[in-house]
Amino acid sequence: MMRILIINNVYKIGSTGKIVSDTKNYYESQGHHVMVAYGMGKDLKEPHTLKFCTSLERYAHYYLCKVGYNPLKGSPLAVRRIARAIKGFNPDIIHVHCMNSHCVNLYGLLDYLSKNEYKVVITHHAEFYYTGSCPHAYDCVNWINSQCMNCLLPKAHKLDLLNINHHEMWQKMYNCFSGFKKDNLVFTAVSPWVKKRAELSPITNKFDCITVMNGIDTNIFHFNKDKSTINKGKYAFVAFHASASFTDKENDPKGGKYIIELANLNPSILFVVAALHISTINKLPQNVLIWGAVNSGVQLAKLYSDADITIISSRRETFSMIIAESLCCGTPVVGFEAGGPESISIQEYTEYVEYGNVSKLNEVMHATLKKKYNKKEIALQAMSLYSKENMSSRYLKIYKDLLFQ
Repeated sequence: MMRILIINNVYKIGSTGKIVSDTKNYYESQGHHVMVAYGMGKDLKEPHTLKFCTSLERYAHYYLCKVGYNPLKGSPLAVRRIARAIKGFNPDIIHVHCMNSHCVNLYGLLDYLSKNEYKVVITHHAEFYYTGSCPHAYDCVNWINSQCMNCLLPKAHKLDLLNINHHEMWQKMYNCFSGFKKDNLVFTAVSPWVKKRAELSPITNKFDCITVMNGIDTNIFHFNKDKSTINKGKYAFVAFHASASFTDKENDPKGGKYIIELANLNPSILFVVAALHISTINKLPQNVLIWGAVNSGVQLAKLYSDADITIISSRRETFSMIIAESLCCGTPVVGFEAGGPESISIQEYTEYVEYGNVSKLNEVMHATLKKKYNKKEIALQAMSLYSKENMSSRYLKIYKDLLFQ
């Protein structure tokens, strides 16, 4: 049996936090010993867990970044706490997920892991490990061919006083991974698209990268044909849109304004929007129903099941849990080409068009709505592909291969 330490920004909350929880439970069901270290959220005080960063440390670093401090150079105290936990737990495998939320000095952590020759798996949920800084590089290729020299990206936030030195961040990340022996580190990518990107980067391309798609709880996300939660009323169809935030701002990477444009073009379709953060929108069409925050996974699964179609409008996604969840609930998906989604979807039940082309998106939406889908069949195919058990078992195989190669 293995001793496995999982490190992530969050635990039990957010998409990666749920992945950490799901994999931990699966590993323990297989007889392995597991510890989780996380930086944000409540101190759960559970056995075999460590909250390694205080809120004061995190917010202090967040505001330092406003004056040009390195966003990945968070709390050095967090590194010490993780190091103590590692020494006490003595893991065979350390699995690092997302570590870019001001919780830890990432360079210090990577240096510690490489110098002590631990067996490490790192998952690309976003792009910052192989770009050196950017969670989403969009169309920029400077991280591939110029070490992020003369970065033209705007300031990340209107309150930022200085631009970050992206070349310096690129070089620091490169140096960190150069310290690992090839047989001590394996990367995983949440989609084939991410894998291809990681293999282009001088920072990470010397190491193996294996695709392990994100998994979801199919005991929750499955087709539910019980009485509808959504009051369809006079509308012919229901289109569902789920996002962390919803706004009509031009520069919104989640593309909320495109959902509003679609609604204006289709008064006979009810657009249901579920989002945690909702901005005030002056001219919201009458056929847009703001559901707001969803109370539970069960409620979210019911919304997917009740809808005739799910629409995604993001500019960039490395995976998109929304696609997996919707398909597992039997509902087809249309949206913009965003990178990861096209590479992880079941082609028969999804279609994507050029980002920002609302006319084309409207066309494929109507074509999809005209088709007669068997929701139960969609759900069965999707559940076998996106289950948390499938994801967890793949990770376990990677751990074993890394340990015994």
